[in-house]
Amino acid sequence: MALGVIGVLAVTGFATGIGAAVSVGDSTYILDVPGAHLAHAPGVLSILGIAALLYGLIPRALGITWGVVGYSLFVGMFGTTMDLPRRIQELSPMEHIGQPPLESVSWPAMSILILVAVGLMGAGLAGFRRRDLESK
Repeated sequence: MALGVIGVLAVTGFATGIGAAVSVGDSTYILDVPGAHLAHAPGVLSILGIAALLYGLIPRALGITWGVVGYSLFVGMFGTTMDLPRRIQELSPMEHIGQPPLESVSWPAMSILILVAVGLMGAGLAGFRRRDLESK
C-alpha cells in the first residue's frame, strides 16, 4: 500500500511537471514538480499509518482516518486564506514539510514524519497480529 501511494505521487507529479513544462515552456518543471509531489510522501504515509493503527487496534474507528484526510485537505486549501493560526494548521501532517517547489523542504520534519509513519504502521501491525482472528 505504501509503495502504491509513493507511485501515485510520482506519476501524478511527473504528469503535472510535463503539463507545466509544456504550458510555460520551461523543461525544468519535468523534474522539479515530481520532487515536490514526492516531498509530501511522509505526510501521506503518516495518514496511512493512522489508518493502519486504527485498523489494527480499533477497527470500528477506522473512519476517523477520513476525518484526518478531510482536515488535511481543508487546512491545505483554506488554512492560509482563512488566516487560521499556525498551531491549528500544524495539526495536519501535510503542513510540516513546506510547500515545495515554492520553498525549501524541511528535512528534519521529513525525517520525523517518516519515523512517525513507520511507528504507526508497526503499532498497527502489532495490534492486528494480537487480534483474535480465525482463518478457515
